[in-house]
Amino acid sequence: MSFVPDGSLDDTVRLPRRRSSCLGRLVRWTVIGLVIVFLLSIAGSLYEATASAEALRLYPAPGQLVNMDGYHLHLYCTGQAQAGRPVVILEAGALGSSLDWSLVQPEVAQFARVCAYDRAGLGWSEPGPEPRDAQQLVEELHTLLANSGEQGPYVLVGASFGGLISQTYASRYPDEVAGLVLVDSLYGDLLVRLPAEVQVRQQSDGQLLGVVRLLAQMGGVRLADRVGLDGLPESVTQFPAEVQPVVLAVGHRGQSFDAAYREVIASAQSLAQARQAAGAIPPVPLIVLSHGVPYDWLPAGVSLAAREDAEQIWQARQAEMARSVPEARLVVVEGSGHAIALERPEAVVEAVREVVEGGGG
Repeated sequence: MSFVPDGSLDDTVRLPRRRSSCLGRLVRWTVIGLVIVFLLSIAGSLYEATASAEALRLYPAPGQLVNMDGYHLHLYCTGQAQAGRPVVILEAGALGSSLDWSLVQPEVAQFARVCAYDRAGLGWSEPGPEPRDAQQLVEELHTLLANSGEQGPYVLVGASFGGLISQTYASRYPDEVAGLVLVDSLYGDLLVRLPAEVQVRQQSDGQLLGVVRLLAQMGGVRLADRVGLDGLPESVTQFPAEVQPVVLAVGHRGQSFDAAYREVIASAQSLAQARQAAGAIPPVPLIVLSHGVPYDWLPAGVSLAAREDAEQIWQARQAEMARSVPEARLVVVEGSGHAIALERPEAVVEAVREVVEGGGG
């Protein structure tokens, strides 16, 4: 006698088959999805590689590509070397390039030899070795100048993160430095003293940059630029109209975002190295330029109270930087935010002129 009703045996057999069938479909669609993502990433990477090559064809490097023993850095020098006058070296901020000095370099070239360059991976320069901390960047700049034949002494002009590199260079090679112009520069322990809310936002922005660099390497940023999803980024519209397409074509390559991200993830080491350098800046002519329009250097979404505290800390550190060297001078550049070299380039030019004329040879 059977204890299973008629037809029940078939049901007990079918149920596991249905579950097995559902699982099979899930696995199959998962595999298909992964294959699609893989193929899209390959296609995007090929698109980015092709577009990057085309960008370099349309906009070749204006300067020379200097051999760094395994990779090349771009150095663009203009103006004539003059006896008794130092050579001016322009150091861009984070995510920046030699193009950041488009409005400053031509004017400085009227009275001094002046060189802008691209850190490894940025602008027209090839990627360089790890880690991308301040010490590594300083040694690369030192080697670049030596290999290019540009002889010191130098007046170092550094904007934002570039100012941190300039300070570190001056402390490492004081005999090579005739003067400094620090343009809304980081200094000492400034970033670690900012309100916690600001530091959290900055860390989030760093993580976001990590995502953006992956998209850029698959052509996503370049594609967004071409279809104009959000119009031109504000960071691009600050440039002269004739420079904007070069910034988009060369500056928005996947390797540029990757290089910027690698500098960001090494920022803790860079800040520690810069804090040591802050107390060892040589007694040379120094002008500190600080923004007059507050807040635009801060990440989005920060409360008013945190912005006000952060701004007070920033300006206090700018004043402290000016006191670090005898007879240094602090200039608050009215009408300019953080990007002083693009918003008020004449202020940078005049500061450089003053330091060059006081820097000697």
